[in-house]
Amino acid sequence: MADFVFDDRFNLKLHYSILFPFSLGKNFRLEPEISYLRFKYPFKYKLSGHDLETDYTTSHFNIGIGVLPMIQLGKTNVTFGFRFSYHSYLFTEKGDSSNYEYSIKATSLAPTIGAEYVFGNNFSLGAEGAAVFYLGGKSREIVNSLPSEYDKFSFFTTQARFFIRMYF
Repeated sequence: MADFVFDDRFNLKLHYSILFPFSLGKNFRLEPEISYLRFKYPFKYKLSGHDLETDYTTSHFNIGIGVLPMIQLGKTNVTFGFRFSYHSYLFTEKGDSSNYEYSIKATSLAPTIGAEYVFGNNFSLGAEGAAVFYLGGKSREIVNSLPSEYDKFSFFTTQARFFIRMYF
């Protein structure tokens, strides 16, 4: 997934998903997908002569399904349709001087168009573009164990995806 950005502290530029394409006949595909990404990185610094350390952790979970009618043109498949997804994102900062947590939960609806070129029976390369609408999202901050109320949000972004598919 490209450019999945929630705040200015952490930008998930590359995000890999596992997709399970099911062709139902020659003209329709269902494509469940799942992904999980987790980063943890320590940051050491000095403050007033004291050695301090803060651990930053970011995790993102996504589960969804693509509902994609398909047109076959020789060895090229052109897909169009929608992707529906649930997203969960968590950023934490735990250290000697502060504790911070930021979480987001959202669903998305993405009108999608794409194409793939099929090499033989088991392999294809493809690309897809989508207009992604994040709906009914909510975010929450917790600073030094004091939680805030959930903030509701929705937003729009575009997305480009590139696929390497192996069929079994």
